[in-house]
Amino acid sequence: MDASQREQYDSANYAYFPATYLDNPIYATDSQYIANLDSYQGPLSKALKLGIWGVAGGYFEGAWDEAYNVYPAESVIVQPWWKKWLGADWGFEHNSVVHWFAMDELGIVRIYRELVCNHHTPEELGEKIANLCRDADGNQETYELFSLSHDAFAMRHDMNPIGLRIGKVLEKSGICTPKPSTKDKPGREQILYDYLKGRVKTGEVYNDSLARTEPVLAAKLQISDACDNLIRTIPNSPRDEKNREEIAEFLGDDALQASGYGLYAMFGKPAQKPIEMRIEERMQQIRRDEPQVTMTHQMMALERIKSEERGKTPHSFPIRRRINRWANKYQ
Repeated sequence: MDASQREQYDSANYAYFPATYLDNPIYATDSQYIANLDSYQGPLSKALKLGIWGVAGGYFEGAWDEAYNVYPAESVIVQPWWKKWLGADWGFEHNSVVHWFAMDELGIVRIYRELVCNHHTPEELGEKIANLCRDADGNQETYELFSLSHDAFAMRHDMNPIGLRIGKVLEKSGICTPKPSTKDKPGREQILYDYLKGRVKTGEVYNDSLARTEPVLAAKLQISDACDNLIRTIPNSPRDEKNREEIAEFLGDDALQASGYGLYAMFGKPAQKPIEMRIEERMQQIRRDEPQVTMTHQMMALERIKSEERGKTPHSFPIRRRINRWANKYQ
């Protein structure tokens, strides 16, 4: 459902009842139909035959876990200081898919927005992208790069490739223009696998039964439940039987391509939270832990914290130089 459909949806108007091929009097005894279902790899076959979803078969078996890799869209607010960028796969008859990426200060990467459409001219697609480049408050977001499928930059007879046409529309809205992504298909698929399987330490918890502190881990790549096309595609990505190190090409793999282009283009360390916010958070912690602390001691603590946080803040340099180094590396 899109946003307007979700607003009108009332779950009370619908009832859920499970059904499988066994409930269909025609297909329940159709040997050819059953053989077709059994021809898929184990987890995917169970999903199609018995409705057991959420576990990946094929290429992402062992990496994809919906419980870890998918989060409710409303549970995470993309912060202004996070690194943000876009990745997209161009299509006309096939879907064009655009993904919005963000990396928080812990290094967790989130795909937090998805656009899926077809039969759009490059200019129409550019307009759609520009209209979605806003946060929950309606403020325009800022991105460090836009990685677009390399075929969108193949020169046509008019010498005006699709990528440049999209870029002209985005540039008018103050959004970075797309650059051609890598042709390294195995590399794109491997980094997607690695990030789905990877874990990031987000804190610690004390285990009473074992009498020790243990790390709290979160998936390194998390996908908003608003990106339903990508969520449907990942667990159904089959290995190429001729080359099992790669994913076989299949109809509807556009979302997979877009996420791979975006992840492959990722670079650099996570952006730090602004120094003013870090200082204020530490001061609030002191006030909570030591409610009786005097104003003099608060001021002394403030100066110490300022000095420590300034030491953590790296010297800044122009974003444009950083983008150009990335672009030169992967073109």
